[in-house]
Amino acid sequence: MFPDITIFGKTIGIYALIAIAAGMLVGVLLCRRVSRLGLDDNDAIMFLLFVVIGVLVGGSLLYAITNLQYFPKLFASSSVKEALLYLNLLFGGSVFYGGFLGGASAGWLYAVFKKLDKTVYLDAMAPLIPLFHGFARLGCFFGGCCYGIESDFGFVVHGNPYVPEINDVRRFPVQLLESAGEFLIFLILELLYVKIWGVQLRGETREPSSHPLRGRLFPLYLILYPTLRFFDEFLRGDAIRGFVFNGLLSTSQFISIILFTVAVVWLILTRRRTKPQSAA
Repeated sequence: MFPDITIFGKTIGIYALIAIAAGMLVGVLLCRRVSRLGLDDNDAIMFLLFVVIGVLVGGSLLYAITNLQYFPKLFASSSVKEALLYLNLLFGGSVFYGGFLGGASAGWLYAVFKKLDKTVYLDAMAPLIPLFHGFARLGCFFGGCCYGIESDFGFVVHGNPYVPEINDVRRFPVQLLESAGEFLIFLILELLYVKIWGVQLRGETREPSSHPLRGRLFPLYLILYPTLRFFDEFLRGDAIRGFVFNGLLSTSQFISIILFTVAVVWLILTRRRTKPQSAA
């Protein structure tokens, strides 16, 4: 694993580098899709800005919630230096589900405020989320975070200064497994998006179709990814993400169940609203 690289004398974290590149790719693709549907791509840029802010805030907040044991120590700090140490322990990381929920909420609020076509944006973003996340998990692998359980199959890392607990221990490459799953989810949703909207990564734009999944790609993502996440959590070896119900489920598994349930209800309700009424 290579947690960072040096370019022109500057040390840059691999995770940050990959995340920034993937974020820029998602931004370009979203703007292209929105503009090809005849909508203002400036709205897409502002939408993404709100999403990014929500991701940063939400990811840090959920990270802090999973580290509540440091709150009493923060308020009992005897010096500014000690307080800053505990603040870093509380808010110095990020959790995907927190970032996802924060970004989704911020994007939704902006769409409501600007009266954007939420169907367009939800369907457009659904494939791009796993695309971004797939690259981000590659960053996790190179950085050493979100590591897997001790296993006979995997990789042994030496000298990682940021995540010392992975050093000299063979661990299952759960980051690569999840990344592969994310790219598979992206492929499924992307093919559906092209079929529904006719807006491809490359090529001509067709007229949108009346496909029954139009406006439902986002809840479909909320079924596919939480399912993947629930099961790959059994292969995670880092305890920092937290557990609930006396260790029965990880925090991420608990959130996965909630999101999966919400998605199923969402699909059922939207299907009922759009189902044609039979003649009396």
